[in-house]
Amino acid sequence: MHETHFPDSTVIHSAAYDDETEELTIRLRTGRIYTYRAVGEWVYDELCAAESAGRFYNLRIRDAFAYSEVIPLERPSAPPRLPPARAPLPRPSPSVRRGHPRRPLGHRGRRG
Repeated sequence: MHETHFPDSTVIHSAAYDDETEELTIRLRTGRIYTYRAVGEWVYDELCAAESAGRFYNLRIRDAFAYSEVIPLERPSAPPRLPPARAPLPRPSPSVRRGHPRRPLGHRGRRG
């Protein structure tokens, strides 16, 4: 298997070619991975030699071969992170409250 990285490409991160299966695997900068089937080795060679690997991929590979997207297994997700604890906001004093004025407690409501 041959593998090439494309540090200057804005489209392709890397490409790998398997001689035995004639499969070309392309990892895009977006993180998506595609495997193209029945690809001749000359296509991989031309991709590696192209002035613009992204342009070559878009014109000569992307829609020209049967492909499947490789979906990596996801790692178990970390437990949800809780927001940092904050001190409670001070409550306004009764004289500052808006709305109905408070009635003083009289004999109603009290047992005695």
